[in-house]
Amino acid sequence: MWSKLGDMVCSKYTSFGLGMFAGVFGFYMIHKISEHQELMRVQEEINELMNRLNQKTLQTSEQQS
Repeated sequence: MWSKLGDMVCSKYTSFGLGMFAGVFGFYMIHKISEHQELMRVQEEINELMNRLNQKTLQTSEQQS
């Protein structure tokens, strides 16, 4: 009797725990993905700035020579 009740309670809490874990994990992944997209955008901006700087330094070095 008690073991059956214990099994029922355990399975109920286990499924609840798994549901909670899945929900939190999904939210975390969505957050990470949006963070990753933000990082990619920042990286692109940095690359653009670096390209501009490189072009400027190339122009100045060409003018000096």
